[in-house]
Amino acid sequence: MKPDIHLTLYRADTTGSAQNCVYRHEVHAENAEQLREAVRYDHVFAKFRDSRRSNANFEYAELLVLDCDNDHSDSRDDWIWPEDLAVMLPDVSFVTYSSRHSNMAKENRSPRPRFHVIFPIERIGDAETYAALKRKAAESLPFFDCNALDAGRFFFGVENAEVFFHPGEKLITGWLKAQEQADESPASVIPEGERNSTLFRAACDALKSFGDTQEAYDAFLAASGRCSPPLTPEETGSIWRNAHKYARIRQTQKTDLRSEQRKSVRPPEWEEPIPLEGPELPPFPLETLPPSIAAYIAAVSESLQIPPDMAAACALGVLSICLQKKAAVRINDDWLEPVNLFILVVADPSERKSPCIKQMNYPLLEYETRWNTEHGFEIETGRRYKNSLKRKVENLEKKVADGRASWEDLAAAIKEEQEFKALQALRLFLDDVTAEKLITHLAEYGGVCAIMSSEGGIFEILAGRYCGDSNFDVVLKGFSGDSLRVDRATRASETIDSPALTILLMVQPSVLSGVMGNKDFRGRGLTARFLYCIPKSRVGGRNKKPKTVPPEIRSRYEKLLFTLLRFNPENTREIRLSEEAETLRADYADEIEHRLKEEYADMQDWAGKIVGTTMRIAGLLCLADAAEHLPQAFESPETFPELVITKEQMQLALWIGSYFIEQAKAAYCRMGSVQLVELCKRALNAIRKQGYTELTLRTLMRLCRFLSTAEEAQKVLDHLESLGWLAVKDPETRSRPGRPGNPVYYVTPFLNQTKQLSATT
Repeated sequence: MKPDIHLTLYRADTTGSAQNCVYRHEVHAENAEQLREAVRYDHVFAKFRDSRRSNANFEYAELLVLDCDNDHSDSRDDWIWPEDLAVMLPDVSFVTYSSRHSNMAKENRSPRPRFHVIFPIERIGDAETYAALKRKAAESLPFFDCNALDAGRFFFGVENAEVFFHPGEKLITGWLKAQEQADESPASVIPEGERNSTLFRAACDALKSFGDTQEAYDAFLAASGRCSPPLTPEETGSIWRNAHKYARIRQTQKTDLRSEQRKSVRPPEWEEPIPLEGPELPPFPLETLPPSIAAYIAAVSESLQIPPDMAAACALGVLSICLQKKAAVRINDDWLEPVNLFILVVADPSERKSPCIKQMNYPLLEYETRWNTEHGFEIETGRRYKNSLKRKVENLEKKVADGRASWEDLAAAIKEEQEFKALQALRLFLDDVTAEKLITHLAEYGGVCAIMSSEGGIFEILAGRYCGDSNFDVVLKGFSGDSLRVDRATRASETIDSPALTILLMVQPSVLSGVMGNKDFRGRGLTARFLYCIPKSRVGGRNKKPKTVPPEIRSRYEKLLFTLLRFNPENTREIRLSEEAETLRADYADEIEHRLKEEYADMQDWAGKIVGTTMRIAGLLCLADAAEHLPQAFESPETFPELVITKEQMQLALWIGSYFIEQAKAAYCRMGSVQLVELCKRALNAIRKQGYTELTLRTLMRLCRFLSTAEEAQKVLDHLESLGWLAVKDPETRSRPGRPGNPVYYVTPFLNQTKQLSATT
């Protein structure tokens, strides 16, 4: 009796979403109906750390999945069907299910069967080993798609998939090993249980040796005569027909390869070049945010035609402004983490940074306006009464000096002035502000302030534009909540206990380069406090008639923020971690700690803070989720519930933390290289426009007038060569004695397949 097939896969909450990379639902299937239901959603067949799909997060796989698109031939006689696979691999366990394009026209090809094949395997815990096994299987069974062998591959969901279960005694790995160690002894008897696989191999060998001839068929019949008991004529006929298909596919592959080799006249054998700005970064996981915020981000991204990451980073900054100093996350008795964030979004000009900020922070401005209008009379009378108390003290000082008033009267007036706190006009955030003014604002507004801007001028101020020396202690302490005491000769002393500062900035890449290159910023930990976001540009592919934000989505977003803004407890509320959330936090902290010395060595200052920053994000998610589901509880401190970060909320925060880790890697790698990258972009655009397939340094300088010196042009050539966009035609020109030559560079043919590169220099 053949063993049953047990499949485990991991599905997403979406269908047809190429941007999604989260597959959090583990699903088991033991029959066609269960598998059909599971593959309705986008899915993967490997286990990934934190349920986030990437080769770096690969944990293990127990299923090998390959694609059969039947693109090897337009002849129906050459197509492979699941039943054919059962003949070729009679003893191997596998399951097939149709892909979403099965029996549909695709890429100018006629409708044909397209399906995925799932092979159970023994667990593999290494992405490269897994990918190597895929390659080996695709080489042995050439009808499988060789362009779909990545270890981290995902599969689109498909409705009403056609499923075919084929239980067997062997695994595909055993079949592959048998192919390598095939018994070539012509005299051995073929016993029951090995007849189909052995005859199929014998048929393939005969066709390979003799071609499609009677001699090949006679050799196959001779092999079939060694079967005990013999197979029926129908069974041997089916094996011979499938061996024919296999042989034709093999021959087609060889013919195509020879044809490509004849046509290829441009050395070297090009590989896809490395992107100028490093590998593509993962998209922001929108599904981690509360539904009303995620929906608004998606709508704003569509309306402005901007990357969702840009709006998502703004959303986190806005949540921080709404909740800073109102709540904090209690990790343990000695660790209380505030919820304010520093966020730096990096995008080129024309990326619509200012419109994005306006769309995301408009509820803050609306709330400010409404609140100040509602309390306008109290604000004005309080200001005037405070001024009158100051004048009263000044008058009493003169009268005491003249003997017309007592010290007791003056002391009472001073006490009254100090104790009276005038109601301040609400200002939720500032834009262009000096460090001194920031301290004053924090003192006047109970230690709370925010800086939000679509420019990076604040960094020039902190670096000492006005005073000559860098001055950003207030910013450092505003992030950590350390007590701030300022004494000046010309102004009154100011003391701020537990300051809370939020910063949300959108800057150009050149600003990031300057920030990262500032030794004071890096040395004193300013750069380590920021979460970095470098969204993928949509310039060049934006829709000229996008959909506007639906009113109901805008209304839900505004309502949520108003609920959070109205929440005004007398003391900072503490948010605890559930036991499950604490377990996740501890595991996460241990994982980060083990990576600090090696993987995160170049950004150790930043990575050392990511655990705490992720806890801040978890606190924001917890509060936002509560406000969405229990808005009435935020109306009064008395009705406010005890908040606990759940396992699910912690997992969502960890996914966001993982996203920002990848972004920070990119930000730290770009230190000092932004200018060179921009020059390379412009050079490649010019080379493509002229259609060059070869060029020299002099050619490049004549073509690119913005390269002012030969040294600058050579840096561009060297960088493009190191990334694989160019290749030296004759490497010996560099090693010949005498004056250096002017080597010729080949241009990669991949340049013509790349979209216009966005350059800002």
